[in-house]
Amino acid sequence: MFFIFGIAPRTKAIGDRTPVEVHECGAFGGYQLYEQKTSLSLFFIPVFSWNRKYMAESSCCHRWYEVEEDIAKDYIHGRISKIPKDTLKPMMEYPQEKICPKCGHYMDIDDAFCSKCGTKVD
Repeated sequence: MFFIFGIAPRTKAIGDRTPVEVHECGAFGGYQLYEQKTSLSLFFIPVFSWNRKYMAESSCCHRWYEVEEDIAKDYIHGRISKIPKDTLKPMMEYPQEKICPKCGHYMDIDDAFCSKCGTKVD
């Protein structure tokens, strides 16, 4: 007799995107909540999970943020309608950027001209 088992991380999207609002990148966007956990599977069926954490991805610039477990559960169970921006913690340091008003291209904060369309940006 033999057993087929494995340990692997699993990530799944939870619910719909949060309502659209102005994001720190200057564009309109919402957040998609994700749950990530490590699971032990027996015959390809998850049996036991641990190391659960929640993340949110912005729809406009695709930046990732950590979400506290209690905030994520409140959102999942409908006790809050959107994830408060002040509770999101960036998962990495993002360079400061600005967006070209003509073509929407992301630029370094020090650029005076857009590298895509050549528009002068203040």
